[in-house]
Amino acid sequence: MQRAWAVVPSYLNEWATAGSRAVWPALACQIGHCMAASDGLVQSHIAVVHGGNYSLALALIAPIVIVVIVICAMLECESRGTDFAYSP
Repeated sequence: MQRAWAVVPSYLNEWATAGSRAVWPALACQIGHCMAASDGLVQSHIAVVHGGNYSLALALIAPIVIVVIVICAMLECESRGTDFAYSP
C-alpha cells in the first residue's frame, strides 16, 4: 500500500507552477507521511474491535484510500504542453 503513494508526489508535481515545482513533491510526500502515520493505529484498533481480524481492517482502509486518490485525480485539470522551464 505504501508503495502506491510513491507516484502521487510526481503526479502532483505536474500541477505545480514553475516557481513552486521544487517544493511541491516534497511537501506532498510529507503530508502523505503525516496522514499515513496513523494508519497502523487505526487498523490495529479496527482489528482489536473485531477479534484480531487484521484482514478486515485492511479491507476497510484500502478502499477509502483508493476512493480519495480517485477523487483527487478527477478534480485536477490536465496541463498538456506546459513548459517546465522556470521563467522569473
